[in-house]
Amino acid sequence: MKFRHVFDFPELDNKVGLFVIEFISNGYSSRAVIKKGTLSLITKSTIAGHICYILDEERNICTGEKTGVYFDDNYFKSEPDKGG
Repeated sequence: MKFRHVFDFPELDNKVGLFVIEFISNGYSSRAVIKKGTLSLITKSTIAGHICYILDEERNICTGEKTGVYFDDNYFKSEPDKGG
């Protein structure tokens, strides 16, 4: 039996990211993967290594406290004082 229902998730308003929502009822389960927003990565090789910039959907450089990238299993935190 198929039917259609619309669900609202107000807790996702004004949030960006990848969300997994799972519905479970009467022994059935169903998942939805919701992608909101985009990020872009710009990299540049230098003599000292790599410079990376993470851009939000408005093309601004992300410099938040939780901003960073993984390279070869190592996490590199954003350095806002150096521009990104």
